[in-house]
Amino acid sequence: MTQIALTAMLAVTVEALVEYAKSLLGALTQGGWKTLIVQLLAAVVSVLLCLMSGADLFGVLGIELGDIGGRVLTGVLIARGSNYLADFVSRITTAKKS
Repeated sequence: MTQIALTAMLAVTVEALVEYAKSLLGALTQGGWKTLIVQLLAAVVSVLLCLMSGADLFGVLGIELGDIGGRVLTGVLIARGSNYLADFVSRITTAKKS
């Protein structure tokens, strides 16, 4: 079960990081400064909130990424938006039940 959760969590995280980077680079290269600033601000605020509150989805699943790693990546997932996070939680819940 732990390996399934680890694999699902890492797959979702990689997809989130790639999509976030793609979105930021697209905004940067196309002159979408407003989009770039809003997305960077969302990431910074989300990561700071996770660091201050101790929110760590990885730790909840028993995936140790150090004191800060899990919190930072949790912040990135949260910055992607509530719909994205809801899909992620649904996937993890389904994987845990299997």
